Amino acid sequence: MHVVRKLLVGVLIVAFACDHHSSHPVSESAPFCASQDSGLVNDEALSEVSGLVASRKNPGTLWVHNDSGNPAEIYLISTQGKRLATYRLPEAENVDWEDIAIGPGPEVGETYLYIADIGDNLSLYNEHDVYRFVEPTYTHDSAAEIDTILHYDRLEFSYTNGASDAETLLLDPITQALYVLTKEMSQIQLYQLTNPTVPSSPQQVRPVMTLPFSEDNWIDR
Repeated sequence: MHVVRKLLVGVLIVAFACDHHSSHPVSESAPFCASQDSGLVNDEALSEVSGLVASRKNPGTLWVHNDSGNPAEIYLISTQGKRLATYRLPEAENVDWEDIAIGPGPEVGETYLYIADIGDNLSLYNEHDVYRFVEPTYTHDSAAEIDTILHYDRLEFSYTNGASDAETLLLDPITQALYVLTKEMSQIQLYQLTNPTVPSSPQQVRPVMTLPFSEDNWIDR
């Protein structure tokens, strides 16, 4: 994923809700409302934003992280693009963090964040990680201060059919199963990962579905 130094957060504001007074109302022919510019991310710490998800515990905020080679950190930003807080995962590594998901986890009633270290542009790695931890609650401290995620789980997995590049992580909120979608292949593979209460040995995952993909529809990034 290319470097994103200035991210228009407003493009993603539709993830929350459409404005009922919008000049572009939702209809059968236009199922999504028009984007609305809400703010601009112009922060040197957020030089290569890759994953983004709306916070559950901190209304009106977004969790983001950077792409490969950057510190193993997540950031809480406002919908206007201001960085509010920084959280570090000690001893974790950002090999190629590509996506982040949010939802239930081992503790009933708790909200968890899932960071997917699943990128592999050159198909060099067959082993990948998903980092899982309880969503932090923002305490309105200075963004310059870095907090630490003291407890997190590392869900390790490998593909049974060799290395694959992926950028999408999905979480089923009912079954709590995790899904990874590969990319840049003539046939996209969907893999399912179990979401164990206590991680044990690395998982070996097989494709559960194949999605046809035409290069004619590929958009050069």
